[in-house]
Amino acid sequence: MLTFLTAFPAAPLGAQTARFARAGVSDTLWVQTGLNDVAVNAIAINGNGDLFAGAHGDGIFRSQDNGETWQAVNTGLSNSVIYALAVFNGGDFLFAGSDGDGVFRSADNGESWQQKVSGLTNQAVLSLAIDPAGIIFAGTSLGGIFRSTDLGESWEAANDGLTSGEIVFDLMVHGNGDIYAATNAHGVFRS
Repeated sequence: MLTFLTAFPAAPLGAQTARFARAGVSDTLWVQTGLNDVAVNAIAINGNGDLFAGAHGDGIFRSQDNGETWQAVNTGLSNSVIYALAVFNGGDFLFAGSDGDGVFRSADNGESWQQKVSGLTNQAVLSLAIDPAGIIFAGTSLGGIFRSTDLGESWEAANDGLTSGEIVFDLMVHGNGDIYAATNAHGVFRS
């Protein structure tokens, strides 16, 4: 049973190679599960247990067998640098944040992707988070945070209280509804 999954660098600081590995909670040995020589920036798991890996220059990969085999699922992607992945409603919708082409959405388990950028004025999307109500937050490079209340069809800036031009590396939704943003120069913000 797969209980924990991560990507880790094969070489320190700035390397373009990463390994995809898995281990159980009680395991101490990591086992490489494929995607050799692929720099993996993001991972996500849907409600069916399908794994998705967003890669730096290789788009998105999907595994339906706990990482034993992977297939590229890039139909509709116009950018192959994927920094963030998020799953909504158990996998009914998948979202991918890209380097310069904004957010892509899939409604068919990654088989195809549609670009969703209306109102997204900064399209270098480094992080994504979705709250239980389905509001999507996109953290950008130098543009702060954007929010969508309609599954990515439209976006609006959500930067009240953030330092101007913030780089948002990570976003998390707390169970109490608070949103946390990790930034490159000003620490953590909460909304």
